[in-house]
Amino acid sequence: MKRVGYLYPKIYDIDNIRCALYNASKDKRRHKYVKTIMANEDYYVYQIHKMLKEKTFVPSEPTVKIIQDNSSGKVREIHKPRFFPDQIIHWALMQQLQPVIMRGMYAYSCGSVPGRGSSYGQR
Repeated sequence: MKRVGYLYPKIYDIDNIRCALYNASKDKRRHKYVKTIMANEDYYVYQIHKMLKEKTFVPSEPTVKIIQDNSSGKVREIHKPRFFPDQIIHWALMQQLQPVIMRGMYAYSCGSVPGRGSSYGQR
C-alpha cells in the first residue's frame, strides 16, 4: 500500500467544506437548525475552515435516542452527532478519504459501499 500525503489541506479547503455542507444537509433542509446554517452558509463554512486549519475542533457530545426496532422488537440506543460542526466535518473528511479507501478495496467487498449493493454481490 502506498502512502497518500497532503490530505489534510484538502479536507479544510473552503470548496470541500461547502460541498460537505450540502451533502450533510441533504434530506434535512426542512429542519430549523439546518435552515439557520444554510441561510448564513458562508459564515459557518468559514468557522469550520478556521476550526480545522487551527486544529481547535473538538467533537461534541452526541444526542442519545432510544428506539425500538420494528422488525425484531429490539430496543436500540442511537447516538446522533450534532449537525454543526460534527456531521459537516465528517462529510468533509470522507469526501477526501473515500477515493483513497476505494482504490485499495477488494473488488468483491459489497457491504456499505456506495454503488455495490446485493445485485453487484450476486453478479
